[in-house]
Amino acid sequence: MTKKCIVCSSNKNIHLFKPNSFGGYPTYVCDKCGLYFFLGEDKKIEKKCNELYHRKYWSKIRKKIERKKYFINISVKILRILRTHPSQQAWHMKIIKKFNPKKRLKLLELGCGKGDTLKYFSKLGIDVKGIEPDLNSAKRLNKWFGKKVCINESGEKIKIIGKFDVIYLCHVFEHLVRPDLFIKKVKKNLNPDGIIFLEIPNCENKKILNTSIKNPHIYNFTYNSIKKLFENHNYDVLKVDTYAEKHKNYIIQFFVMLFKLSNYKKTPKIKGESIIIVAKNK
Repeated sequence: MTKKCIVCSSNKNIHLFKPNSFGGYPTYVCDKCGLYFFLGEDKKIEKKCNELYHRKYWSKIRKKIERKKYFINISVKILRILRTHPSQQAWHMKIIKKFNPKKRLKLLELGCGKGDTLKYFSKLGIDVKGIEPDLNSAKRLNKWFGKKVCINESGEKIKIIGKFDVIYLCHVFEHLVRPDLFIKKVKKNLNPDGIIFLEIPNCENKKILNTSIKNPHIYNFTYNSIKKLFENHNYDVLKVDTYAEKHKNYIIQFFVMLFKLSNYKKTPKIKGESIIIVAKNK
């Protein structure tokens, strides 16, 4: 966080959007680029967010999400036994391969959670590494792999070692305290043809925006603001598009995954639920 917009590097054109959002902090918006964000001192908001995140996220928020996804989680387990591909990760990998068709990819995921993505990518023959701030999740993931694949740390604080073909963040970027400094830092960790892949909430969509600011999201990006952020840090933006799920019914989603179909469609900016952005060094 800063006292200015991290995209426009200015404290002009900023006004109060909502007086009370996640953690009791007000949300501000930059009229120039459309970025919504907390405005304040980095360390203070980081401390507050960490306290709330660690105290509530895994014990309350995450459990609530898992309860809502009970049926789909059971379905995914069945589908894995049948050797089908999880819809979201398979879709992401199709996009990644389009921009980096290298056969033996080396991938780093920031914010692995339970590790479903790393497990799936690993089964495709990808050399995977992860960084996850939740200790229990990191331990379980390393136990599953039988070796230390995931480091328990914050991706912003740790010195990332090595070069990667893909740096992957799925609904993690909006949680970072200073995503601008993060993308600046990891440029040195990308191979010559390496890419950064992000999926983030599409806050061009007002319904998604209202949901996003109620969650531990420090930044809430629009199409324009995320594109400009990468361009301002000398990245070549290869892709930036908005998407929505075709089917939200869990039974239909089961059959979509069973027949290895895509459940995502490209949409107009104001209707999209998520933004996919792929970028590389210029």
